[in-house]
Amino acid sequence: MKIRGFSELGSSIEKNNLNPNGCLADTSVLLAASYGADAHNEECETAFNVLSKLGVTIYTNVSVKHEFLEFQRRITIAEALIDFYSVYGSDLPFDADKKLKAHQATHRKRVDEERNTKMEVEQISNFAKLLRPLKFGDRNSWKIVCEDFLEPRLTPVWNAAVKLFNITELKVRESDKSPILSSNPEAIRTFPTVNQR
Repeated sequence: MKIRGFSELGSSIEKNNLNPNGCLADTSVLLAASYGADAHNEECETAFNVLSKLGVTIYTNVSVKHEFLEFQRRITIAEALIDFYSVYGSDLPFDADKKLKAHQATHRKRVDEERNTKMEVEQISNFAKLLRPLKFGDRNSWKIVCEDFLEPRLTPVWNAAVKLFNITELKVRESDKSPILSSNPEAIRTFPTVNQR
């Protein structure tokens, strides 16, 4: 069977009389389906809709979850900084005010152009260094950004994705229990050795 695009998923399943029990989704597919600014958003959403109608369970693992949440954190921190600025901006020193105002303008432009708003790790680190020395009460500004504006938005993201995409997490650590993996993974097929003469 040849490789097919997401747009052909439904017709391919029907044409080949397939009855899939499950599907392993990687991070890029989950991100594309859950993030409207992704170039492949619509086709990934369609693929999940087709699989959902067929009652196919979507499987992921802890690596996919980690990568998904890291991407979401880098999107959400951009919004959290803007929310922080709207509340505390008038009390910030000139340098912080200038950088947050520039961030807000850049972010707004990306949203308007339907472009990716994910921040780079270095950008996040630079804002953390800028805001940590600035205090409001007994907390520094970076802690306020994270606790008051980032955490409430980020915490429900994975559970929402699990519900939306009917995700089942595969777990393989000895202490984990899973109805899919009831024992340690083992090789299920041994390939014969080819003897060369």
